[in-house]
Amino acid sequence: IQKEYGKLLKDFNKGLVNNKDIENLKVQVEKFADSFDMPGFTLESMKYKE
Repeated sequence: IQKEYGKLLKDFNKGLVNNKDIENLKVQVEKFADSFDMPGFTLESMKYKE
């Protein structure tokens, strides 16, 4: 992304929009993270259940 758009944050952010590689990476990371429980979190302790 930096090679195509530049190193400035505003330019880098333009490269993130509609970037299929970034979207695929996000899906993979979320799938991986869902396989772990969140420490100290229980459904019973939720204040708003909806």
